[in-house]
Amino acid sequence: MADETNNTMMQGDPIFDTPPSGMSRADIQAAQSAYVSQQGTTTTGAPQSYAPPQPQAMYASQPAYQMPAPRRKIRIPIRSLVITVVVLAMVCVGLMLPPISLGERLVGMGNYTPLDATNTSISAGGLTVAVSAADTGNGFGIRLEAIPRNDFAQGTGIGGWEEARDAIPAYLALKSDFYTISWRGEPPNTLEFRITPPPDAQPLDDVDLYRWDSTSGEWVFVPSSPTPTQDAIVAQLDFVPDNLALFQTGPLPPLVSTILEPDHVISDEASLALNMLHPVGLQPMANGELIGVGLSGGFEQGAGYAIVPLIRNFTDPAVIDTISVATILGNPEIRLSHVARLVRFVLDDDYYGVAIDYRGLEPTYRQAFTEFISELAVNLHARNRLLVVIVPAATETESGTWDTGAYDWRALGAAADVLVIDTGLDPTAYAPGGTVDRMLAWAVREVSRYKLQIMTSSLSVRQVGEDFEPIGYEQALDMLGGATLASEPEGGAFQPGDIVQVELVGATGATGVDEASGVPYLTITDDGGNQIGRIWLTTAEVLRARLDMASRYGLGGVMVTDLLASGNLADTVSAVAEYKASIPTTAGQTALALRWRVRDEAGNLIMEAVTGLSTPFVWAAAEQEGQYVVEVAMAGAESASSSSVNVQVV
Repeated sequence: MADETNNTMMQGDPIFDTPPSGMSRADIQAAQSAYVSQQGTTTTGAPQSYAPPQPQAMYASQPAYQMPAPRRKIRIPIRSLVITVVVLAMVCVGLMLPPISLGERLVGMGNYTPLDATNTSISAGGLTVAVSAADTGNGFGIRLEAIPRNDFAQGTGIGGWEEARDAIPAYLALKSDFYTISWRGEPPNTLEFRITPPPDAQPLDDVDLYRWDSTSGEWVFVPSSPTPTQDAIVAQLDFVPDNLALFQTGPLPPLVSTILEPDHVISDEASLALNMLHPVGLQPMANGELIGVGLSGGFEQGAGYAIVPLIRNFTDPAVIDTISVATILGNPEIRLSHVARLVRFVLDDDYYGVAIDYRGLEPTYRQAFTEFISELAVNLHARNRLLVVIVPAATETESGTWDTGAYDWRALGAAADVLVIDTGLDPTAYAPGGTVDRMLAWAVREVSRYKLQIMTSSLSVRQVGEDFEPIGYEQALDMLGGATLASEPEGGAFQPGDIVQVELVGATGATGVDEASGVPYLTITDDGGNQIGRIWLTTAEVLRARLDMASRYGLGGVMVTDLLASGNLADTVSAVAEYKASIPTTAGQTALALRWRVRDEAGNLIMEAVTGLSTPFVWAAAEQEGQYVVEVAMAGAESASSSSVNVQVV
């Protein structure tokens, strides 16, 4: 059970205030920010037509005069009148103060600087707002004000921004002035906001842009990126924020989750290493309903980890049902029905939320998928539930940009509470400066780093060409070959004291460690010496290096798939638990070696030894007659051997 004392929620904790029954807030640490409210727009109705009164005919006959009915005197209590006047006065004052400033909005441009083709930018302090000369909006004017950082931090002369100042989370440190932004007219489609940070904000790797959202009452991440020269942070936005400020991001206790497959087993040690569990078993149908035999079993509500079922459009990753998802997304009525079905599923069994993994979609569904996730997020958040979305890795283009296909990371990250990036199975992609490293450097500028997670497997990987498949650690022996007697006994049986020699006979090739990624491997060759594949061994040290990469970018956590599967190294769960607790790794480099064991007929261990991969095992036969078994496994594997040979001693 996670220690709640060590997981106290920080100020500005983005997790919901009232978690579902059976869960404590401390079990889900403050790595994930709550749903980001979208900026609303107010549509003014069309003016009503006005018909002037028709003049009466000059000589129209007049009705006889009648005495008017006596009027009732309406008595308004003085106290009610005073209260009404005070309330109206307070509302008027509020409308006149920032950020609304209604009076200024009603008085033309005033002291608002118009931006047009000849004047495309305006600056205040370290903030510059610019528009394109080709798109300057319609009568667009802007006014900037810079509140000095120290004044804002101390609450001196900050006008109506006291709530924003008091709500700064403990994991964010203000690193710029607080800029207020007011505007008139119709803004252009895109605006550039450039902030020059002070010297103490360098380097800019962990400096992010935020805005205060008075509607949600929280600081909201704003996508931005540093310039190549690291002299400014720039945001290209399609809306005008009321305010902006730069913050140094600090670490939060990471979340650790895993997927519970039907053949997985939750050990006590693994349950302590988890914050969140994703049981599978249900898929979406084309009519918006869910189909399946039910969720994978073995989990418990209130066991120290949040239960967030994973709905995905496949059972076997090799067979993905994109047609059903496309049908749902292509029909707004079915889409809303599917959202309602998912919400009802979560509420019926009191789950903490739901996770979505609808992969394989074509880019044409980008907008529809975004709308689906946004609608689902709104409905879940209204009921205080969590939304996790899994997306495939982005593809790096020749121009150095990143293509996310049907999955708009910026929009999905704004709607969901957790955005998990499936970084794939290629071990070399995790090398420093490699694909995953470069992708994360870009991703934390599109989505709040506190919402981001990476998905990585704890199992080893068999590579054949460009295809990668997770395998158990001992399954490596399947390609290394089986245990075979290298010494033949006389008469078909060994005498006590005879030398018994056992070796692996297979297609073992070279072994080594990839220089860039640090991952050990076995090269598999055929009888002719030709390479037919490679087995990458995911040791505890290899896995922890990937988790530490997530820490370097300040990500909200990791999803370690296959953590509950058989075939992991014995210290794999320990490595994950140490990462969760932010403890420096204790894992050392696992040697590529074989573990040999000799057992008698009763299963008692007689002898144990460790050799190199190509070194035969040598044993002096026991003095006692009987049937013995020589087992061989990869050193460090936690399960039973995958190859053995019988030895008869007479």
